[in-house]
Amino acid sequence: MLAAFGEWNGAGMAERGGGVRLAAVLVLLLATCGHALAAGKPRRAELRVVISGVASDKGHVLVALHASAKTWYTDSDFASAKFRAYATRELRARTGGVTAVFRGLPPGRYAVTVIDDEDDNRRLDRWLYPFTGTPIERYGNSNNAWQLLGKPTFKDASIEVSAPVTEIHVRLSSQLSKALSPRPGSAAQ
Repeated sequence: MLAAFGEWNGAGMAERGGGVRLAAVLVLLLATCGHALAAGKPRRAELRVVISGVASDKGHVLVALHASAKTWYTDSDFASAKFRAYATRELRARTGGVTAVFRGLPPGRYAVTVIDDEDDNRRLDRWLYPFTGTPIERYGNSNNAWQLLGKPTFKDASIEVSAPVTEIHVRLSSQLSKALSPRPGSAAQ
């Protein structure tokens, strides 16, 4: 096999430049294999969720990242055994806003829910009376999606995450302020 690259001289060197040729072939082989392996691997993405509207420095900001509609409706109670999400972040609350970062994500469609959990009970607190079930704490979703009664659909809140970095903005507000503010595309704007 070494004859193709020159004759072995016993001192560990090939004569007539064969060692240089062998090294060049090995470098080319490794580069080709490395490139082939890298091409077969999907590139990972980073998602940055810039959150505004945090009411105070009290508590935590809870962020749930969902990769499918199956887990989308489980995230108003992070403390529940039924809670499911692709990934979560719990950030110390800072008046005004915070940023959650998710690294190493496969590119694809995701949806995000954010809760300003001022009382640190790890759930979205709701009114018992007179507006039964209406959220008390500030919250938001990717695409700033919402609906008056219930949670918006995964489809309405989903975003495309691609490599290397995707950045979205989520504005937290109360259910009442969401209901009273003009919606995008409405005649009131």
